[in-house]
Amino acid sequence: MKEWLLVNALVSFVFSLIIIIPGITLLSDPDPFFKSLDSLMKQSGASSIGLSNEQARRIAIGELWFLVIFCVVLSIHIIWTYKLVKKKNDHFVDEA
Repeated sequence: MKEWLLVNALVSFVFSLIIIIPGITLLSDPDPFFKSLDSLMKQSGASSIGLSNEQARRIAIGELWFLVIFCVVLSIHIIWTYKLVKKKNDHFVDEA
């Protein structure tokens, strides 16, 4: 059971880093992202539903902030849990 917990923690931690690193990069320089978003808005006709480019930018940045903060909190939780499992190793019993 402990091994599955550690594997799950490792995979979750890697996926969190996959979101955090590009997210911080995009938040530090969002101009290329905004150019892509503007061209996507033109191609998809999103302005026909009443969504301006400025609104789309605010929504995208808000979602990106949410994902980065969520993944940072998740990473902290994983690290704390990993340390707790290492500290309380005797509480885990092999089922085999």
